[in-house]
Amino acid sequence: MSHQPTLGLVGSGNIGGALAPLAADAGLGVVLSNSRGPYAQPDRPCFQA
Repeated sequence: MSHQPTLGLVGSGNIGGALAPLAADAGLGVVLSNSRGPYAQPDRPCFQA
């Protein structure tokens, strides 16, 4: 059984939004959160490695 490493980022603003695609491109799973819910930033795509 293999586990994919996952990066969890609290805050999906400038820094989290910049790190998320880099981590996804590196093969990590990425989980983002923010204080306003999942629909607060519709310009942020969902990343899945």
